Amino acid sequence: MTTPRGTRTHKVRIEAPGPIVTDGFGGQVESWMPLDPPDWWVSIENTSDRNQEHPVANTRIATATHVLRGDYRPDITSVCRCWVPDLDKDGVTHRYDIVSVIAQDAARRELIIVASEYISDHDPRPKTFQTAQDALAAMGVPVIVMES
Repeated sequence: MTTPRGTRTHKVRIEAPGPIVTDGFGGQVESWMPLDPPDWWVSIENTSDRNQEHPVANTRIATATHVLRGDYRPDITSVCRCWVPDLDKDGVTHRYDIVSVIAQDAARRELIIVASEYISDHDPRPKTFQTAQDALAAMGVPVIVMES
């Protein structure tokens, strides 16, 4: 049974891995690119032992925190991630790493995603700095300012 569209009240942004880019410090990092279209309307449920068993073929995934359900999209895979705006009303957009993707039925009307909320001591959103000195200082790099 598919989820009624009226319950899909959350607009999430889906991203897939992009090209490897240089980080400005001699290293390389993986970039992320929004899917086309990037937004996807879903219903979101907190996971419990009961609703984790069904989507992942009678197995439990200890890290899963949420189940998202929306219209079927072939471009959403388990290498993608999604951003959920302010689900718990704390003013922060939360990142969810996709653990499992399941097409609900053979007709491919609904897609079920089992996701794990990314938890970090650091804010995953990019920061904006006024100067290069500010950026280096935020990373703990000592900055020597030469007075003229």
